[in-house]
Amino acid sequence: MITREYRCDDGTPFPVRFATEADAAATWRLSREHGRDPRTPLGDALERIGVAGSRRAYEEVGMMLPPSFGDIPEASGFAYYPDTPPTAELQAATVAGCARLLEQHGSALGIWHERCLPSAKQAWADIEAADGSIPLGRLAELQCYGLQMTMLPAYVCGNDLDLLARAIGGLFGDASRLVAHELAQGYDNVTLLADQHLWELGRLAADDAAARAALSGDHVSAAMTTLRASGAAPSFIEAVDGFLAHFGLRAEGWDIACPTWNEQAEGFWAQVAQMAAPSTPEPASAVAAAAARREALVAEIEARLGDDDDSLARFRRRVARVESYVAVREERALWQVALVGALRHAALRRGDALAADGVLDDASDVLFLTPEELESSTSGDLGRVAAERRAAHEQRCRWVPPPVIGGDVPAIAPSAAPADGVLRGIAASRGIATGTARVIVDLEDADRLEPGDVLVCVMTSPPWTALFGIASAVVVDTGDIGSHPAIAAREYGIPCVLGVDVATRAIADGATVTVDGAAGTVTVVG
Repeated sequence: MITREYRCDDGTPFPVRFATEADAAATWRLSREHGRDPRTPLGDALERIGVAGSRRAYEEVGMMLPPSFGDIPEASGFAYYPDTPPTAELQAATVAGCARLLEQHGSALGIWHERCLPSAKQAWADIEAADGSIPLGRLAELQCYGLQMTMLPAYVCGNDLDLLARAIGGLFGDASRLVAHELAQGYDNVTLLADQHLWELGRLAADDAAARAALSGDHVSAAMTTLRASGAAPSFIEAVDGFLAHFGLRAEGWDIACPTWNEQAEGFWAQVAQMAAPSTPEPASAVAAAAARREALVAEIEARLGDDDDSLARFRRRVARVESYVAVREERALWQVALVGALRHAALRRGDALAADGVLDDASDVLFLTPEELESSTSGDLGRVAAERRAAHEQRCRWVPPPVIGGDVPAIAPSAAPADGVLRGIAASRGIATGTARVIVDLEDADRLEPGDVLVCVMTSPPWTALFGIASAVVVDTGDIGSHPAIAAREYGIPCVLGVDVATRAIADGATVTVDGAAGTVTVVG
């Protein structure tokens, strides 16, 4: 291992360990798209062990594991990914693998339903059913195998979208890729289905005085025992059980530190409280509006193509191929966070056993141990070790690590807000909106978002999506035009700017901002 020391923006030492000299010479960029905070010691260790499962998923279909899913630097739990273009060998293997999958299954949707979804579901079920005799490292490999199975259709989906963007490039120029994404919106998908069911749950809560009382307060906190004791209607309690049976397997993010909604953590109840507000619109109306926007856009493009029969036929073929794009992407995301949740539950079962034996104070302390410590009978005072590491992790959660490491690139601190008050990012959903910025870094604060506010966050995952029906616009530190918040914003028809990097630090909670989703700018106006 090769160790290099960098600095956080406040000067805090930031040591990084690279596996090889070649890795130390490469350039790596910080990514928070799938994790706001650094991973805990257990999460970090399992992520590295799981690479073997990731590699197996690609090898099964004759493809190569992309470097971003392989061995990455050890950086205090923060995720850094190689900032290098794919090699010709990797590109060739990807193209050949996708061709074989298409030959076998016909389309991205076929690949998903016939090959990948069954594998992901089986991996989830196996992890959920695992007892304490199976090492967590083996379950991590299974989790990463299932997660990478969800990635395989993305290559075909992305290619379909690229072909559509090329077909309309002469009409829209640089905006053609965003327009192609808009042409893929407005179809049924599992995330908006969950939003609809959550909204219906909120309607039941709104009509139930006992449920409303249990869900009120500055920080929403409820549980089924509380609701039953409060006298909430059986119909509401049954509806909660039904919702969680379908969607409670989702973790709130892509890290085992994130609770699942089946745990009924504060983030879940905050969402229920939001949906109970009388001003919260019905998600089903957003689906219908997105479909209408797509149909109008198709009609506009066909009119502009006019009598060019060849171009018109090519456009129609390529539009048809992206009909399943969002459905596949969002169901992939659901099973990704479900797999994370399953591994989390497996770890917490170990924690429950250790807490019952008096080794740990709380089951969640297991997240601050290593697999080796959990499987060793001579690991010493695990309670003390976990407590010390938890305290150290809480400190790291406040760090602002260097955005770039490796090679000859100096550790440059992230930029602050520019002098002109305009933050620039990636245009992800068109439209302009002005509203009060509400900086939400955790779903437990979701109840602070008011109708018309601009949601400012580090990242989102499927459990966040219902908030997009309340916000007037979304600004995200991370992501790109094809990431989850971009897709959700386009479905809800609100402006979205991604990849702003410093939004959650440079925009004060309560400030007035204007979001231009076509220009990719966020202007602080007051």
